[in-house]
Amino acid sequence: MKRAKLSKKLVIELSIYFMEVIAVLLLFKNPIILAIVLLLLSVIALKLYYNIEDLITYICAFIMGPVAELACILSGAWEYKYTTILGIPIWLPFAWGFVIMMIKRISTVIRQFILEKKSVSCHLKCDKNEYPK
Repeated sequence: MKRAKLSKKLVIELSIYFMEVIAVLLLFKNPIILAIVLLLLSVIALKLYYNIEDLITYICAFIMGPVAELACILSGAWEYKYTTILGIPIWLPFAWGFVIMMIKRISTVIRQFILEKKSVSCHLKCDKNEYPK
């Protein structure tokens, strides 16, 4: 993938990620509305560059994140002010799924960007039989 295309993809992914952060900051007192907004952002993010790994990552984080949160809440480690189910805000599973999926996607784009840079550098410096490690 060309560097310009990777840069554009990184900007898009970061923009979607920060929309989620802003949504949580603005809507945390309205858990049902926030859950709907996070669900919509998740659907948009999944449709934008869909692959099965993203869906699996989202589902795993959607389940595993709140389970860890619940354990911490039940042990008294922390609590949420605006809760809905078992001390967990209804929007939290959507936030976990979305954030972990976006971290995976953003790190993948950064990795591709670095590898593309190494590849260009190798073409300029290396023999045709050498590849960057």
